[in-house]
Amino acid sequence: MMSYNEITKNRFDAEAISYDSRMTWELNRNLPLYALVAQELKKKALQTPGVRLVVSDICCGNGFALSKILLQVSEDIYTQGIDFSREMIKTALERSIYDECICHDVTSPWSFSRQSDLAFCIRDALTNISEDFDLAVANMVSNMKPGSILIIDGNFLSSTMPAKLPQYFQELYEKFCAQFPEIEYERLERDFPEYLYYANEENVYPSRLKLFRVNELPDLLKEKGVIIRNMYGLIRREDKGKLLVFPHWEQGVDTIISEDGRENSSIGIESIVAVGVKK
Repeated sequence: MMSYNEITKNRFDAEAISYDSRMTWELNRNLPLYALVAQELKKKALQTPGVRLVVSDICCGNGFALSKILLQVSEDIYTQGIDFSREMIKTALERSIYDECICHDVTSPWSFSRQSDLAFCIRDALTNISEDFDLAVANMVSNMKPGSILIIDGNFLSSTMPAKLPQYFQELYEKFCAQFPEIEYERLERDFPEYLYYANEENVYPSRLKLFRVNELPDLLKEKGVIIRNMYGLIRREDKGKLLVFPHWEQGVDTIISEDGRENSSIGIESIVAVGVKK
């Protein structure tokens, strides 16, 4: 019987060619997360002027995320990628954005030719290897320089809605610190620019959703039958059409404002983002 990792690898091998076109909406929903990585990269560049930074893309897939991140930075960067799907790696190499790209299981010992200044594993990639999460993170850390930045996300963190968010985040923070003492966690990221998707029909396909920033929506809540889908924070509707954004990262949250102005929300927390520095 194949392991979960093998099943996942075979699935991505089969989907490599059509992945971009078929998953455009799923990938673009992470635009704020790409911006976060780019922002941390720029900060690191300011701290180390004249140094060519090394960036490691863990579970890089076909390179879509890194291609979006590099559009936001002007620094000269050495890029490394690793993924266990050979077909995904093949597609990534065709993008010509990696200086080094290897096909390997991230849960088994591996090493790049250079240690990284910033390593990231995003887009819920670690969800696919949640059974070996500790091994994957340990390998990531071993390939990092002291003082380098680690950014990870994944729904391995929680699958249920916490009753008390502040306490929940504090428990997660303590869990990470205890699990990987070599990493000093700066924060659990909760300050993404808020992006909203909305449509005027209850049953919509992603291609029919339109992307807005919160500050571009002064009149949106006045519309009847509007679905507001926010990928980066739970939205609640207050009196007088105000928005209250709960500060945590969610995916797949649908808030339906009905004809009578009442809400009907389906909530499923999948992940938040942890940002840390190697000691």
